[in-house]
Amino acid sequence: PADIESETINWDEPPMDSETVADSETNDAPAVSDTTIDIPPQTSEPATESETESETESEIPTPTESETEPPIPPSSTSSEVYIRMRNYLISLKNTAPDVIGVIYMPIQYTQYGKLVDKSILYPVVLGPDNDYYLDKDIFGNYLKEGSIFAHYNNSRNVLENKNMILYGHNMFSGMMFHNLEYFMKHDVFMRKNNVYFYTIDAIYVFDVFSIYHTKSYDTYITTDFYSDSQYISFLKNLQEKSVWNKYYRFKASDIIMTFSTCFGGLDDRLAVHCILKAIY
Repeated sequence: PADIESETINWDEPPMDSETVADSETNDAPAVSDTTIDIPPQTSEPATESETESETESEIPTPTESETEPPIPPSSTSSEVYIRMRNYLISLKNTAPDVIGVIYMPIQYTQYGKLVDKSILYPVVLGPDNDYYLDKDIFGNYLKEGSIFAHYNNSRNVLENKNMILYGHNMFSGMMFHNLEYFMKHDVFMRKNNVYFYTIDAIYVFDVFSIYHTKSYDTYITTDFYSDSQYISFLKNLQEKSVWNKYYRFKASDIIMTFSTCFGGLDDRLAVHCILKAIY
Protein backbone atom coordinates (compact mmCIF):
# COMPACT_ATOMS: atom_id res chain seq x y z
CA PRO A 1 0.00 0.00 0.00
CA ALA A 2 2.43 2.78 0.96
CA ASP A 3 5.21 1.33 -1.18
CA ILE A 4 6.04 3.05 -4.42
CA GLU A 5 4.52 1.03 -7.24
CA SER A 6 5.46 0.89 -10.89
CA GLU A 7 3.19 0.99 -13.93
CA THR A 8 3.62 -0.24 -17.48
CA ILE A 9 4.49 2.58 -19.84
CA ASN A 10 6.13 3.02 -23.23
CA TRP A 11 9.55 3.92 -21.89
CA ASP A 12 12.93 2.36 -22.42
CA GLU A 13 13.72 2.65 -18.71
CA PRO A 14 11.70 1.28 -15.76
CA PRO A 15 10.20 3.49 -13.03
CA MET A 16 12.60 4.71 -10.33
CA ASP A 17 12.25 4.13 -6.62
CA SER A 18 11.04 7.13 -4.62
CA GLU A 19 11.92 8.67 -1.28
CA THR A 20 10.37 11.44 0.88
CA VAL A 21 8.43 14.85 0.64
CA ALA A 22 8.15 18.03 2.78
CA ASP A 23 5.12 20.09 4.01
CA SER A 24 4.46 23.84 4.63
CA GLU A 25 1.95 26.70 4.72
CA THR A 26 1.14 30.10 3.30
CA ASN A 27 0.04 33.25 5.05
CA ASP A 28 -3.02 34.00 2.96
CA ALA A 29 -5.15 31.71 0.90
CA PRO A 30 -4.32 32.28 -2.77
CA ALA A 31 -6.91 33.35 -5.41
CA VAL A 32 -7.65 31.93 -8.90
CA SER A 33 -6.03 33.01 -12.18
CA ASP A 34 -7.37 33.70 -15.65
CA THR A 35 -4.78 31.37 -17.09
CA THR A 36 -6.31 27.92 -17.42
CA ILE A 37 -5.15 24.87 -19.24
CA ASP A 38 -7.34 23.43 -21.97
CA ILE A 39 -6.98 19.65 -22.12
CA PRO A 40 -8.35 18.16 -25.35
CA PRO A 41 -10.67 15.13 -25.18
CA GLN A 42 -8.75 11.88 -24.71
CA THR A 43 -9.44 8.23 -24.22
CA SER A 44 -7.25 7.28 -21.27
CA GLU A 45 -7.17 10.58 -19.36
CA PRO A 46 -9.96 13.09 -18.65
CA ALA A 47 -10.17 16.38 -20.47
CA THR A 48 -10.51 19.64 -18.59
CA GLU A 49 -13.16 22.27 -19.16
CA SER A 50 -12.09 25.64 -20.48
CA GLU A 51 -13.30 27.98 -17.74
CA THR A 52 -11.59 31.13 -18.95
CA GLU A 53 -12.02 33.61 -21.73
CA SER A 54 -8.35 33.28 -22.63
CA GLU A 55 -7.65 31.90 -26.10
CA THR A 56 -4.20 30.65 -25.13
CA GLU A 57 -3.00 27.75 -27.22
CA SER A 58 -1.46 24.69 -25.54
CA GLU A 59 1.59 24.50 -27.76
CA ILE A 60 5.26 24.15 -26.89
CA PRO A 61 8.18 24.70 -26.82
CA THR A 62 8.01 28.50 -27.24
CA PRO A 63 5.19 29.86 -25.03
CA THR A 64 4.90 33.61 -24.50
CA GLU A 65 3.59 35.37 -21.41
CA SER A 66 0.06 34.87 -22.73
CA GLU A 67 0.71 31.24 -23.65
CA THR A 68 1.46 29.53 -20.35
CA GLU A 69 -0.59 26.38 -20.59
CA PRO A 70 1.23 23.05 -20.56
CA PRO A 71 -0.03 20.37 -22.96
CA ILE A 72 -1.40 16.99 -21.90
CA PRO A 73 -1.24 14.18 -24.48
CA PRO A 74 -3.45 11.06 -24.31
CA SER A 75 -1.50 9.11 -21.69
CA SER A 76 -0.41 10.99 -18.57
CA THR A 77 2.54 8.66 -17.92
CA SER A 78 3.73 8.06 -21.48
CA SER A 79 7.12 8.94 -22.89
CA GLU A 80 5.33 11.46 -25.10
CA VAL A 81 3.93 13.42 -22.16
CA TYR A 82 7.33 13.41 -20.45
CA ILE A 83 9.08 14.79 -23.54
CA ARG A 84 6.40 17.41 -24.17
CA MET A 85 6.28 18.53 -20.54
CA ARG A 86 10.07 18.61 -20.28
CA ASN A 87 10.30 20.78 -23.41
CA TYR A 88 7.56 23.04 -22.05
CA LEU A 89 9.39 23.51 -18.73
CA ILE A 90 12.74 24.08 -20.44
CA SER A 91 11.13 26.74 -22.66
CA LEU A 92 10.15 28.68 -19.50
CA LYS A 93 13.65 28.61 -18.00
CA ASN A 94 14.61 32.16 -19.02
CA THR A 95 11.25 33.93 -18.72
CA ALA A 96 9.90 32.10 -15.64
CA PRO A 97 12.88 30.67 -13.71
CA ASP A 98 10.78 29.99 -10.58
CA VAL A 99 8.68 27.36 -12.39
CA ILE A 100 9.50 23.91 -10.96
CA GLY A 101 6.88 21.72 -12.61
CA VAL A 102 3.29 21.24 -13.71
CA ILE A 103 0.49 19.87 -11.52
CA TYR A 104 -2.27 17.87 -13.20
CA MET A 105 -5.30 16.53 -11.32
CA PRO A 106 -7.79 14.71 -13.54
CA ILE A 107 -11.09 15.19 -11.69
CA GLN A 108 -14.14 13.46 -13.18
CA TYR A 109 -17.49 12.24 -11.93
CA THR A 110 -20.89 11.32 -13.32
CA GLN A 111 -23.91 13.53 -12.71
CA TYR A 112 -27.38 12.92 -14.16
CA GLY A 113 -25.88 10.37 -16.52
CA LYS A 114 -23.28 12.77 -17.89
CA LEU A 115 -19.53 12.89 -17.32
CA VAL A 116 -18.43 16.09 -15.54
CA ASP A 117 -14.79 17.16 -15.86
CA LYS A 118 -13.25 19.52 -13.27
CA SER A 119 -9.58 18.79 -13.93
CA ILE A 120 -6.82 21.05 -12.59
CA LEU A 121 -3.72 21.77 -14.71
CA TYR A 122 -1.24 24.57 -13.95
CA PRO A 123 2.48 25.33 -13.88
CA VAL A 124 3.89 25.50 -10.34
CA VAL A 125 6.38 28.07 -9.05
CA LEU A 126 8.58 28.24 -5.96
CA GLY A 127 9.24 31.81 -4.82
CA PRO A 128 11.27 33.56 -2.11
CA ASP A 129 8.35 33.47 0.36
CA ASN A 130 4.67 32.54 0.58
CA ASP A 131 3.46 36.00 -0.45
CA TYR A 132 5.21 36.82 -3.72
CA TYR A 133 3.02 34.73 -6.03
CA LEU A 134 -0.26 35.45 -4.26
CA ASP A 135 -0.95 38.18 -6.84
CA LYS A 136 1.54 37.46 -9.63
CA ASP A 137 1.63 35.16 -12.65
CA ILE A 138 4.56 32.80 -13.26
CA PHE A 139 6.45 35.64 -15.02
CA GLY A 140 6.20 37.97 -12.02
CA ASN A 141 3.54 40.22 -13.54
CA TYR A 142 0.60 41.40 -11.45
CA LEU A 143 -2.36 39.00 -11.58
CA LYS A 144 -5.04 39.12 -8.90
CA GLU A 145 -5.60 35.36 -9.17
CA GLY A 146 -1.92 34.69 -8.49
CA SER A 147 -0.18 31.40 -9.32
CA ILE A 148 -0.01 27.87 -7.95
CA PHE A 149 3.10 27.98 -5.77
CA ALA A 150 5.06 25.68 -3.47
CA HIS A 151 5.92 26.55 0.11
CA TYR A 152 9.17 28.49 0.16
CA ASN A 153 10.72 25.94 2.57
CA ASN A 154 10.25 23.17 0.04
CA SER A 155 13.00 21.98 -2.27
CA ARG A 156 12.65 22.15 -6.03
CA ASN A 157 13.54 18.44 -5.97
CA VAL A 158 10.42 16.50 -4.95
CA LEU A 159 12.47 13.70 -3.35
CA GLU A 160 14.24 16.12 -1.01
CA ASN A 161 10.95 16.94 0.73
CA LYS A 162 8.73 15.05 3.13
CA ASN A 163 5.59 17.16 2.79
CA MET A 164 5.60 19.32 -0.33
CA ILE A 165 2.88 21.96 -0.05
CA LEU A 166 1.19 23.68 -2.99
CA TYR A 167 -1.04 26.74 -2.52
CA GLY A 168 -3.63 28.21 -4.84
CA HIS A 169 -6.52 30.64 -4.57
CA ASN A 170 -10.09 29.37 -4.45
CA MET A 171 -11.73 31.44 -7.19
CA PHE A 172 -15.48 31.64 -7.75
CA SER A 173 -14.75 31.34 -11.47
CA GLY A 174 -13.58 27.76 -10.86
CA MET A 175 -9.95 28.62 -11.58
CA MET A 176 -6.80 27.66 -9.69
CA PHE A 177 -7.58 25.38 -6.69
CA HIS A 178 -11.35 25.93 -6.58
CA ASN A 179 -12.01 22.44 -7.95
CA LEU A 180 -10.17 20.73 -5.09
CA GLU A 181 -13.56 20.61 -3.36
CA TYR A 182 -14.65 17.91 -5.80
CA PHE A 183 -12.38 15.48 -3.97
CA MET A 184 -15.12 15.62 -1.34
CA LYS A 185 -17.09 13.39 -3.71
CA HIS A 186 -16.48 9.74 -2.85
CA ASP A 187 -16.14 8.56 -6.47
CA VAL A 188 -13.53 11.25 -7.18
CA PHE A 189 -11.60 10.71 -3.93
CA MET A 190 -11.36 6.93 -4.34
CA ARG A 191 -9.66 7.04 -7.76
CA LYS A 192 -6.15 5.60 -7.92
CA ASN A 193 -3.07 7.54 -9.07
CA ASN A 194 -5.13 10.61 -9.84
CA VAL A 195 -2.54 13.36 -9.31
CA TYR A 196 0.49 13.93 -11.54
CA PHE A 197 3.43 16.28 -10.98
CA TYR A 198 5.65 16.81 -14.02
CA THR A 199 9.21 18.11 -13.71
CA ILE A 200 12.17 18.30 -16.07
CA ASP A 201 13.50 15.09 -14.53
CA ALA A 202 10.44 12.86 -14.03
CA ILE A 203 6.71 12.30 -13.70
CA TYR A 204 5.60 11.85 -10.07
CA VAL A 205 2.32 9.98 -9.58
CA PHE A 206 0.37 10.51 -6.34
CA ASP A 207 -2.77 9.00 -4.81
CA VAL A 208 -5.07 11.20 -2.71
CA PHE A 209 -5.50 9.76 0.79
CA SER A 210 -7.04 12.59 2.83
CA ILE A 211 -9.33 15.62 2.44
CA TYR A 212 -10.92 17.81 5.12
CA HIS A 213 -11.72 21.36 6.19
CA THR A 214 -9.33 22.96 8.66
CA LYS A 215 -7.76 26.26 9.77
CA SER A 216 -4.76 28.15 8.40
CA TYR A 217 -2.83 27.56 11.62
CA ASP A 218 -3.35 23.78 11.61
CA THR A 219 -0.26 21.52 11.63
CA TYR A 220 -0.97 20.20 8.13
CA ILE A 221 1.49 22.78 6.81
CA THR A 222 4.43 21.33 8.77
CA THR A 223 7.58 20.91 6.67
CA ASP A 224 10.23 19.81 9.16
CA PHE A 225 10.09 16.76 11.40
CA TYR A 226 12.36 15.87 14.32
CA SER A 227 12.14 12.09 13.93
CA ASP A 228 10.68 9.30 11.83
CA SER A 229 8.13 8.53 14.53
CA GLN A 230 6.94 12.15 14.56
CA TYR A 231 6.53 12.09 10.79
CA ILE A 232 4.57 8.83 10.82
CA SER A 233 2.31 10.19 13.58
CA PHE A 234 1.79 13.30 11.45
CA LEU A 235 0.71 11.17 8.46
CA LYS A 236 -1.65 9.09 10.59
CA ASN A 237 -3.23 12.27 11.93
CA LEU A 238 -3.84 13.55 8.40
CA GLN A 239 -5.51 10.27 7.52
CA GLU A 240 -7.73 10.29 10.63
CA LYS A 241 -9.03 13.78 9.80
CA SER A 242 -10.16 12.79 6.31
CA VAL A 243 -13.88 12.79 5.48
CA TRP A 244 -13.25 9.63 3.43
CA ASN A 245 -11.09 6.70 4.47
CA LYS A 246 -8.36 5.25 2.27
CA TYR A 247 -6.14 3.12 4.48
CA TYR A 248 -2.35 3.25 4.26
CA ARG A 249 0.31 1.75 6.50
CA PHE A 250 2.73 4.68 6.49
CA LYS A 251 6.53 4.49 6.50
CA ALA A 252 9.15 7.10 7.34
CA SER A 253 10.30 7.01 3.69
CA ASP A 254 6.87 8.02 2.35
CA ILE A 255 6.60 11.28 0.43
CA ILE A 256 3.41 13.32 0.40
CA MET A 257 2.14 16.38 -1.42
CA THR A 258 -0.36 18.74 0.24
CA PHE A 259 -2.77 21.11 -1.53
CA SER A 260 -4.15 24.06 0.41
CA THR A 261 -6.75 26.65 -0.54
CA CYS A 262 -9.18 29.05 1.15
CA PHE A 263 -12.61 27.77 2.09
CA GLY A 264 -15.24 29.92 3.79
CA GLY A 265 -13.89 32.38 6.37
CA LEU A 266 -10.56 34.19 6.54
CA ASP A 267 -8.80 31.37 8.41
CA ASP A 268 -10.74 28.47 6.88
CA ARG A 269 -8.87 26.10 4.59
CA LEU A 270 -9.51 23.02 2.46
CA ALA A 271 -6.62 20.55 2.68
CA VAL A 272 -5.97 17.66 0.33
CA HIS A 273 -3.10 15.21 0.87
CA CYS A 274 -1.70 12.64 -1.54
CA ILE A 275 1.05 10.04 -1.26
CA LEU A 276 3.73 9.31 -3.84
CA LYS A 277 3.08 5.95 -5.54
CA ALA A 278 5.32 5.91 -8.63
CA ILE A 279 8.02 7.83 -10.48
CA TYR A 280 8.57 7.67 -14.24
